[in-house]
Amino acid sequence: MAAALASVVTVAGCAGQQVPRIVVLHDPLSPEDHLALGVAYEREGKAMLARAEYETVLRRRPEHVTAMVNLGNLAAADGARRNAEGWYRRAIRIGGPQAAPAANNLAWLYFSQGKRLSDAVSLARQAIAWDPRPAFFDTWITILIASGNPLEASRAIDEAESRVSDDPAVKGKAELFADQKREVADLAHDQGKVLLADGRLAAAELLLREAARRDPEHAVSSLGALAEGFLIAERVDDASHVIDEAEARSSGAEALAETKRELAAVAHSQGKTLLQDGRLDPAEALVREAVRWDPPRAAYYLETLAQVLIAQEKPYEAGVVIDQADALVPSGDAALRARLYDRKAELFASRGLAAEAKAASQQADALRKVATP
Repeated sequence: MAAALASVVTVAGCAGQQVPRIVVLHDPLSPEDHLALGVAYEREGKAMLARAEYETVLRRRPEHVTAMVNLGNLAAADGARRNAEGWYRRAIRIGGPQAAPAANNLAWLYFSQGKRLSDAVSLARQAIAWDPRPAFFDTWITILIASGNPLEASRAIDEAESRVSDDPAVKGKAELFADQKREVADLAHDQGKVLLADGRLAAAELLLREAARRDPEHAVSSLGALAEGFLIAERVDDASHVIDEAEARSSGAEALAETKRELAAVAHSQGKTLLQDGRLDPAEALVREAVRWDPPRAAYYLETLAQVLIAQEKPYEAGVVIDQADALVPSGDAALRARLYDRKAELFASRGLAAEAKAASQQADALRKVATP
């Protein structure tokens, strides 16, 4: 290591006398040379020598930001977190783009400690304001996710992608932030479902749509949850639009089939509840969606739809629906066929056809005996 500035006393003879003479040895290395030497030592794992070099830089140039950051990094690596925080804070106070690593590293220090996350978010944002490099965006986004802010994290990803798209020096742009996108999608999906359970549909919609945007491969799950929320809120048209959107995004019919079956069951159950409450128009809309979403079980849903149409005093439409259901009854399902004859009996009775109603009712009873020996 280069010799530090030092003073030594030598003795020179002159006419038989000893005369003291001061000789000053100057350090031939500049502060930047000492910094480079410290970095080289640090890379070789020689932390003590690296620290000495960085301290030499600061003795020569007390406001050298990079030396402060590097000393902070050494302290953090040794577990001396308060010492590291002190060096980072000192660098940040001096400010300017050179302090961006200090802001980023202090943000990460707080994050790794699991405390002061709001301060960590502010520091990470400051680092980006000074130097919008991908690594600093990565820190900011990661901390936002850890703070439970998926929408803010998603906006940060958008900003990051916008910045790096214009930077020819950045490689592998398509893969940048891929992990964070999946994490944002998972967090937004989970939070959205919690809000749905609390009945906060508007807030849930923002989160579930963001989850679908961030993770297209699993968009069907998030959009399916949103559609179910709309169904429970009796917003049938919105639910239908969301399912159509999910269908357009899905890779194939099977990708959405299970979700549609589940939603059909929800729509049918909701429709039956509304029928019992006398709310016939929304009941009809729900049951018709069940028929559309789950064709293999259409006969079961059509039987309920016939009930709704009879209650609405729409005998012609009810008759058509009963005939459609009758043609779709699975072979051997005597119980469902019996219920369809019950609907026929109700329909005939509503039209004053007592004999036909009685005959249909008797046929229903006969089928029930077959269904339940």
